[in-house]
Amino acid sequence: MSKKLIKVNKIEIPIYEKEGKDFFNLSELAKKFGEGNPREKVRSYMRNKDTLNFLGTYEGTYNANFNVGEFAHIKENNLRNNSKVSISDYISATGAEFMKVEKGRYGGVYANFDIAAHFMMWLSSVWQIFFIKDYHRLKMKELDEDDRLLTDIFFAQKNVDNLMESLRNEEDRLAFLKEKQTRKLKK
Repeated sequence: MSKKLIKVNKIEIPIYEKEGKDFFNLSELAKKFGEGNPREKVRSYMRNKDTLNFLGTYEGTYNANFNVGEFAHIKENNLRNNSKVSISDYISATGAEFMKVEKGRYGGVYANFDIAAHFMMWLSSVWQIFFIKDYHRLKMKELDEDDRLLTDIFFAQKNVDNLMESLRNEEDRLAFLKEKQTRKLKK
């Protein structure tokens, strides 16, 4: 996963890019912006009724492969039994695409921007505002860079077109001079 950073009220937040999409480590967010054990914060977030409603609606809307039946079963068990669904089980049972669990050195629970913003709101609405604002600033900056690149490409193409036109004009001029010279020699 490649990594870029945003600053949320002077606190650096890494953004991990995987398969062309931005992901945030919820464990890191909980550590930087929440109090208590970060792992427990993420688990508590997943046990929350509103979280499950949000995740089900989000995945159901944007993920054609989302298993709604399995999700309903997980949600019902969670609400009725106050069971603790693991995020790995949730992902594998439902086919969720917008959350990932990574093991190892840079392990943790990763989520796309929308889910991470929902998580930040659950942690602290104040931090969520800073988080959303800076992420949008970063995206606008990337768009500006893309626009500059497109502009550079456009003008480079214009320069090539102008050079080609100059070459054609020069070829025409040389052909004219050659024809003129040939007519003089024939006389």
